Amino acid sequence: MIIGPPPKFHGTRDILVEHPLLADADAREIFRLEHPVASSAPAQIFLDAILAVASTIASRSDLLVTSREVLLRDESIVTDRVLVADPELAIVLTALQLRSRGVYPVYRAGGGAFEVSKDLFFHAASYALTPAGHVLWSVTLQNEREGAPDRLAYLVQAVMTRVARSLQARDGVLRALFGRSGNNRADDALFDFDSSMLFLSGAFDACAVLVDDHLGLDSSPMSVGWGRKSWLNQVKAKQSEIGSLLATGSENALLFEILGALRNTVHGEGISQTQYKSEIDGDRTLLRLPPRAGQKFIDAMRVVDPTGQIEVRELAPGRIYIEPLSAVVILYPRILRLLNELVAIVAQMASVTEVRIDFKAYPSTSATKNNIIFDESIAASIRRQLWL
Repeated sequence: MIIGPPPKFHGTRDILVEHPLLADADAREIFRLEHPVASSAPAQIFLDAILAVASTIASRSDLLVTSREVLLRDESIVTDRVLVADPELAIVLTALQLRSRGVYPVYRAGGGAFEVSKDLFFHAASYALTPAGHVLWSVTLQNEREGAPDRLAYLVQAVMTRVARSLQARDGVLRALFGRSGNNRADDALFDFDSSMLFLSGAFDACAVLVDDHLGLDSSPMSVGWGRKSWLNQVKAKQSEIGSLLATGSENALLFEILGALRNTVHGEGISQTQYKSEIDGDRTLLRLPPRAGQKFIDAMRVVDPTGQIEVRELAPGRIYIEPLSAVVILYPRILRLLNELVAIVAQMASVTEVRIDFKAYPSTSATKNNIIFDESIAASIRRQLWL
């Protein structure tokens, strides 16, 4: 199922969480006259749904949170004055609106919700979504105490910081696409999409340097990179797990090609944005890929996404477009999981013995930085908020 177009969530008023509403029989009859039943749903269910939407509007709310299928699926009920969402999407939208106002909430099991700084929120998010970073950081610090060069710690820090920055830019894409329509919407989405992919690529680059160091390849800086075939072949020859993970033609190997096409570089053409109008979809924000992507990108997407969940359109020969919302919601987490697998392999190479982090060793009553980063319930709440 293709995601989009994204609903308009203005977030200017309150949110109404559904409960039994307007059970008055006279009110039902009034709405029966004003809203003829044209739905495939049974009449009573349809009327109940209309009453729920009307009550949301009457209460001056933007968002109706419900699990009722008729409300979520029947387009004849939906209006542009209210957004109907299931609880999972409602969490995403509400948290996104809060973050746009500078409020970064997290939830700890048994300790309730509280606010943290933006820096800490995305720092914790980087570890929540790249958990192997916990192990790699611990291993690197242990090795540093035993005389390993401290530049490795800086490289690990670079990986995790770039993931955090990428997540922060991805948040900007969601804000642009879910916010009010306007002249700046598409440009804002492109700017943050490009930034998110650039930082994510940077995290992979720093991880490649770590791999080169731990394998003792001593390669020149310009020759290190997952897109450098000569270097990658050396890595695969010395590290079988990476060889299996990035086997030629595999989905993981193709993800690298896709990521390369989705980021601007200092060489050649870049990504541009456009507003696509369709009688079916209405106004759409699409990102046009540079000509270098070509048929190779389409072929890679067919392997990685055979069911077409990520929207890719060739609107004219050689003009390939991708819908940014489906890219950051479906494709982005897959690329992030690949990074986590590579980080886990680096951690294994860095340590002979397995290192485990005991989350229970951190007291749950304190909201200090380490306790937030290492708390599993907080990590789960962040993943839900970020739609990842």
